[in-house]
Amino acid sequence: MSRRESIRHHADRAFQELERARSASTEEAAMAHLELSELHLGRMHSLTEAPVAHLQVVPN
Repeated sequence: MSRRESIRHHADRAFQELERARSASTEEAAMAHLELSELHLGRMHSLTEAPVAHLQVVPN
């Protein structure tokens, strides 16, 4: 999975968890989904802040 795909995956999952939190039947379930959303947003953020690896040409 590319870096861009991984960022998109975590963003999608964060929004899915927000939807689940909104439709949760109990406060505890809603909080659990909000925490999962926060986790995915944190992972997405760390991927966007990580330095981009540059390719180098290595002579044979």
